[in-house]
Amino acid sequence: MSGPRLAVFGGTTEGRILAERLEQEGFQGLLLVATEYGALLWGQEGAGIQVRAGRLEQDAMEALFLGEKIGLVIDATHPYAVRATVEHHHLVLFRASEELFFRAFRY
Repeated sequence: MSGPRLAVFGGTTEGRILAERLEQEGFQGLLLVATEYGALLWGQEGAGIQVRAGRLEQDAMEALFLGEKIGLVIDATHPYAVRATVEHHHLVLFRASEELFFRAFRY
């Protein structure tokens, strides 16, 4: 499938399931997880969706999205994550989307 490369922020369940489905539909891009455990659960090296582990601040996020030519971001992080972390993550993500003019959605 041709279309924008995408980035899915996920964890151990919802985001991973969404990324698997998008990959089955032919999308390419990144699954971004906070921990090595989340990356280990992906276990699909060489597939259309590549996994990256580690938390990102705005500068690193922008550089990654530019380098990977990301045109669409889906935030599918777990709704029960630690509130302060989630609020910070959303703020960074949406600031980056304004700076780089890509679309960002909360799943």
